[in-house]
Amino acid sequence: ESAKAGIRGRLLLGMESNMDLTEWLSEISLTVPDDCPVPDPFREIANVTPEDVRRVAATYLAPERRYQAIHRPGITPSRLRQPAMVGLGFALASLGVWWLRRNRSQ
Repeated sequence: ESAKAGIRGRLLLGMESNMDLTEWLSEISLTVPDDCPVPDPFREIANVTPEDVRRVAATYLAPERRYQAIHRPGITPSRLRQPAMVGLGFALASLGVWWLRRNRSQ
């Protein structure tokens, strides 16, 4: 029941303003046929039983459905060091040229 209360609370926070509610209703209108009523997510949450949770967990969290993914970011601070130094060099060189031209014209 505490999990249901948490889900209901997050759902309510997601519908806190008129804009949030409008966004939710517009998303629903894209997926629900015109002749069907607007879904009641609070009733759907209330109808979930512990057996439903066990069944879904056994189906989707089964060992044969598990896989491992390793995420290695393509851009890291160490990979950015050289391009950053080159950019800094160009910026300093440009600043130096500007400064020299400014001083010559005075």
